[in-house]
Amino acid sequence: MERWQHIVDYHDDMIGRQTAVKKTVEHPSAIYESTANPNALIFHAHGLLLPRQNVVRVVMRYEKITEVRSGTTVGHIVTAFAPSPATELSGGIGPLFYQRQKPQKSKGRRR
Repeated sequence: MERWQHIVDYHDDMIGRQTAVKKTVEHPSAIYESTANPNALIFHAHGLLLPRQNVVRVVMRYEKITEVRSGTTVGHIVTAFAPSPATELSGGIGPLFYQRQKPQKSKGRRR
């Protein structure tokens, strides 16, 4: 896997973290537009690398970013890393593209 080799060559904190990258792409907490590339989205997932780091960031490139919402395009991983808490929402992060909804608490009666 060529891209995985790039990821671990430049981000050694991701060694052995392929599952975290896959989960980030499949079930992101949020997706942001990229300010560096108009055809890229930045996927975030929280809580996958505890206790040391809390966020995984995966940059995905698409042929047509406009078709992402319809699910008619396939993306390719550019890179993945665990940003430091100080830079979690900086470094090319643009407007919010998607946010996973938190499950609503039931308002059932207690017995």
